[in-house]
Amino acid sequence: MYRCLSNTKSFIKDFHPLSVWIYIGTLFLLAMTYTHPAYLAMLLLSVLIAIHFAGAWKEWRSYFIFALSMVLLIVLINAFISSAGSTVIWNGPIVPIFGQLTITKEAAAYGLNMGLKILLTVSIFCLYQAIVDIDETLSFALKIIPKSAVVIIMAFLMLPRIKRNLAEIRQVMSARGANFDTKGIIAKIKAHFPLWNILLLTCLEGSWDSAESLHARAFGVGRRTFYQKRSWMVRDSIIAAGCIFSLTGFVFGLFGGQGFFKFYPKLGNLFTKEDFLLISWIFLGLSVIVVLQWSYYKWKFLRLKI
Repeated sequence: MYRCLSNTKSFIKDFHPLSVWIYIGTLFLLAMTYTHPAYLAMLLLSVLIAIHFAGAWKEWRSYFIFALSMVLLIVLINAFISSAGSTVIWNGPIVPIFGQLTITKEAAAYGLNMGLKILLTVSIFCLYQAIVDIDETLSFALKIIPKSAVVIIMAFLMLPRIKRNLAEIRQVMSARGANFDTKGIIAKIKAHFPLWNILLLTCLEGSWDSAESLHARAFGVGRRTFYQKRSWMVRDSIIAAGCIFSLTGFVFGLFGGQGFFKFYPKLGNLFTKEDFLLISWIFLGLSVIVVLQWSYYKWKFLRLKI
């Protein structure tokens, strides 16, 4: 059945979960493998463009603030602690244990590159959260890994349920005269011990109830049935083809040793003609999802085709 979608974010979420996994998995593979700053910058650019079309800039800003603190910390630690590299740009005072503080161009470049990789990884997580429908993803996972998917679902529900039970137990015990605001660490531990004891019993009873519910529904006996079937559409095939196109360039570049950068003892060549061609190749394949999004709203006749 064709579903008419009215906004950008809902269209991107309308992809098949498997095609989204292929796309996100391709990004992670490239991000974890490459060490060349130009390749990492290309991947970050493609992710940011996808985040823009997913309408997730507000969410990405919070991710960026979190990642920026980690990036600055890594750059500072690597620049001051690591003295590897042949190009010294600053000699500092002698510090006990660490010795003389020395900043080299190679160490600073390596720290910046690791910060870029962290920012890329965090941005991929943000994109994944923006384009993935959790309910449909778990529903699809139940078809291929039913037992593992049930464990994941129960794990997602565990923390909110424990938090809710803890608040209820604390409220009941406070109404019965329990004092949890005592002074001193030992006194607080003694005051909270009955609370944790009851919480443990409540969790065990909840797991027993879940097991009985699964048994009553004949979980694991025969093939699982589904009320709604997610169809693989043309758009999903196009995304998968784009990822395969990028992975082909990735494999081709591995044989040529492209995508990797030499930081020590001296910085290598930053950019070559071969790097430009391979970056363009990979970027073209990863841009398919953005082209689909733009085309979907630019030409209305494509809505019935893809």
